[in-house]
Amino acid sequence: MKDPQALAVAPNGGVLIDSQLSDQIFEREPNGVFRAVAGNGRLGLAGDGGPADQAELNLPVAIAVRADGSIYIADLGNNRIRAVSPAGTITTLAHVPQPGALAVGPNGMLYVVDGAGVQSVGPGGAVQTVISPQSRPTPEGPSIDISIGGTAFAFDPDAIAISATGDIYVANFSPKLILQFPPGGSPSLVGEESLETGIYAVPAGLAAEPDGSVVLADYGNFAVDRITGSNVSVVKAFSVGGVTGIHGILRPSGVAVASNGEI
Repeated sequence: MKDPQALAVAPNGGVLIDSQLSDQIFEREPNGVFRAVAGNGRLGLAGDGGPADQAELNLPVAIAVRADGSIYIADLGNNRIRAVSPAGTITTLAHVPQPGALAVGPNGMLYVVDGAGVQSVGPGGAVQTVISPQSRPTPEGPSIDISIGGTAFAFDPDAIAISATGDIYVANFSPKLILQFPPGGSPSLVGEESLETGIYAVPAGLAAEPDGSVVLADYGNFAVDRITGSNVSVVKAFSVGGVTGIHGILRPSGVAVASNGEI
C-alpha cells in the first residue's frame, strides 16, 4: 500500500483506505484481513461495468461510503466520481473536473469538492453546485475566493464533512482555516486557532460524528481535534517519547468515524 491518505468506515466496520500511489482502494476487514476493493494497481480508466477490484483508477484522492455500503471514489486523474456497488461492480457516477474531497451527508447525498467549489451529486449522477466561490483576476492568474463577513479568502478546500445537522464544514488549505456553511445561513470561520500553536498548520481530513460534531485530522499539529459548533478541542495529541510528531511520524492526514462513534 503506497501513500495511504483518505479513510472511510464501511457499514460492516471495515476501514477503507485510499492508496493514492497504488491507484487502489483497500479495506481492512473487521477480522484484520486486507483486501483490494477497487483498482487493480494499474493506472488507467478501464473497468466500468465489471468487478471493481479488476478496474483501473488514476490517482484516487478521496473515498466516501453510504449506509448501504456503496463506495464513492474521487478519481482525480480521470476527472470522475466512480461508484462501487455493494455487490462490487464499479461504474462512473459523474464527470467532475478535478474532484477532491468527498463526503456523504445525513440524507445520503454525496458532496464533492472540486476546482469550482462544492457540488452535490445525486444517485443518478446529476451534479448541482452547492457552494460557488467567486473568481477574481490577479497578476498571477485567477483567484477563487469565498467571502465571509465581508472579507474574501482564497477558497482552497482540502477536506469536507457534513454534520448530522446538515452543516457543511470545509478545511481550507491556504489560508489554513475551517469554514462552516450552515443550511440556509451565512458562512463563518471556525477552528482558525488551535489549542496547541494558535494556527492550524495543515488541516487535512474531516469526518462527521453521530452527535453532530466534526473531527479534524490536524496534520500540522500532530493531533485529532473535535469541532462542536464554533468550539474546538483536542481529542488526541500524538507524541513518541515526549517528542511531538518526531520526524514527521504521527501526522494524521485522514480521519473517519464509525457508526458507534469510534474515530
